[in-house]
Amino acid sequence: MTRGFTLVEMLIVFGIIALLMGLTFLFGRETLARFELNRARDLLRQELLTAQSDSMTGKNNASWGVQIAPGAFTRFQGSSFSARNPDFDFVTSFSSTITVSGPSEIVFSPPRGLPLSSETLTLTLGQQTRTVMVHSSGLIESF
Repeated sequence: MTRGFTLVEMLIVFGIIALLMGLTFLFGRETLARFELNRARDLLRQELLTAQSDSMTGKNNASWGVQIAPGAFTRFQGSSFSARNPDFDFVTSFSSTITVSGPSEIVFSPPRGLPLSSETLTLTLGQQTRTVMVHSSGLIESF
């Protein structure tokens, strides 16, 4: 009796391994994209909440806002990004493959921390999207 594997058995095993590797690659990329998109959404929401909180607490007796640029969110002190005090900028980076549509900045006015208007920001990566909504009442939601 000879011991070993036949050629057919080896081909079946290699075929199964190749199939599993292909599925892992396909779904792994989608999972990574979903993770990056969720991370960017959560970072944006957190920066908006922090800017709103800074405005409500009267930090430096000023308005606070978030500027949205490709690959980065900048929390700033001032009535607009162009009129900001750059000494207080805080930049948070995210994947540059994610596109953000909506206003380029959102500013919260003291003492109630309300934005000038309701705004919707949409983050997109491939076919997937996530949304952050800032209501005129001050509520910040993410989906």
